[in-house]
Amino acid sequence: MHKLWRYLRVLVGVGILAALVVRLGTASVLDGLRSIGPGAVLAALGIGLLTTVFSAWRWCLVVRGLGMRLPLATAVADCYRAVFLNSVLPAGVLGDVHRAVSHGRQSGDVGRGVRAVVLERSAGQVVLLVVGAGVLLAQPTLLAAVVERMAPGFGLVAGLLAALAVVVVLGICAARVPRIRAALRTARADTRAGLLSRGTLPGVLLLSAAALVGYLVLFVVAARVAGSEATIGQLLPLLMVALLAMALPLNIGGWGPREAVSAVAFGAVGFTAAQGLTVAVVYGVLSLIACLPGVGVLLLRDPISRRLRRRAEVTPAAPAGDTCAEKDAQPTNVAGVLILVRHGQTEANARGLLLGRADPPLNESGYRQAQALAEALPRASRIVSSPLRRARDTAAVLAGTAPGATDAGDVEVDARWIEMDYGDLDGRPATALDERSWWTWRQDPDFVPAGGESLADVCTRVHEACAELADDAASGDVVVVSHVSPIKAAVTWALGVGDEVGWRMFLGDAAICRIDTSGRVPLLLAFNDPCPLDKGVRAES
Repeated sequence: MHKLWRYLRVLVGVGILAALVVRLGTASVLDGLRSIGPGAVLAALGIGLLTTVFSAWRWCLVVRGLGMRLPLATAVADCYRAVFLNSVLPAGVLGDVHRAVSHGRQSGDVGRGVRAVVLERSAGQVVLLVVGAGVLLAQPTLLAAVVERMAPGFGLVAGLLAALAVVVVLGICAARVPRIRAALRTARADTRAGLLSRGTLPGVLLLSAAALVGYLVLFVVAARVAGSEATIGQLLPLLMVALLAMALPLNIGGWGPREAVSAVAFGAVGFTAAQGLTVAVVYGVLSLIACLPGVGVLLLRDPISRRLRRRAEVTPAAPAGDTCAEKDAQPTNVAGVLILVRHGQTEANARGLLLGRADPPLNESGYRQAQALAEALPRASRIVSSPLRRARDTAAVLAGTAPGATDAGDVEVDARWIEMDYGDLDGRPATALDERSWWTWRQDPDFVPAGGESLADVCTRVHEACAELADDAASGDVVVVSHVSPIKAAVTWALGVGDEVGWRMFLGDAAICRIDTSGRVPLLLAFNDPCPLDKGVRAES
């Protein structure tokens, strides 16, 4: 079925282009192509550089939100190669598939690497669709004319939408399968952390809009090269329609629907269909010119990488026992780590009660634990705390404030590190929840106890907070004083695993976890290291 669709989309794209050539001829198109001069080529290369940087930057933001690393220069090179491959290969997405899998392999998490590219590309398409819909609604005459003249083609679009509806229904049914349900939960969590978080979404939207402006400017250049004398105000709605047509999954590297819709749109508002076809073809050629640096990346990057690897192979051998896997598991930078500290003990902890948003102070043992932590931990460049008193008490001691202080000037309070809201269960023993509900809670991250908060929501806010601290923690120790659930959520972020894995971890009072954030992906260095004062196991809450 997949192969049939691949061949069908190619045949449809070729068929559209052939029909346009037969009906409108090639004279005007050839004249437009002959008009492409050095100025247009330089403009295409310059605009292509900007749009590629915007897209690569957007990709970096999403990758960072998912807890991985991607240098901007590397992202730009990968995007250039991807755009070139998308333009010359039939499927139109193989370049993006290549960069997604390559980055995933380099980061040690192919699944997350692929999801990062899917989210980044989806963000750009959503912005295009929203802006395009706004333009069409603001131009009812153009919309009516396009619908009227493209009516025969809408049957095919309707068929595609029907097929999409069938796929959605099948997906809903398949979501009941445990493995697929787990995959959907992971995808949803990554969408929240990598795209919808407050630290990522504004930048992604801004960069998507900037890239869209770049595409429109290149279209204006193509129109001028093709000899169009239409004003910018007349051109922009037409060009927006052409860009929307490129989103249809029936093109060959962008060719096909773009040319058909451009011919119809130009003809519908008083220009000639031949002129619309010419503008679309010139835009296609300029787009190909804009991504030509991708040829250099494709031809030179791998040989250079192989040469560097061969040079590395002649360096002295590692000591016996250092396997490749062991090297990959070693921290890449010892300048600093993210240190996660669970607060000291409270009376509720000592009694084994569930302790969520309730706000008791540390007990005497808790203050002694905090003092022992202060003596054992390195001096941090930043200390971040949950807003709850038991965490702030512990953080204040770590910051050098007298034991028992409830605040310290050097402590940053971040509400994203607050404990899970247990709702009606807060302050009660775990046995207050019946066994069936308890099992459901541990199996389903979206389960919400009465009046409380789901584990998925905790992980979303904590993953966002971890991504924001990653750079600082790579250059200097950052200490976060928090609670059981947020710290477990941070560990799932470091490991790149599903939210539900947090239920399979135990964290003692005043325990310490360490995460190296200096590499491409976070690296868990230590988990549940006991407080120096008391190495005994205590009840979780």
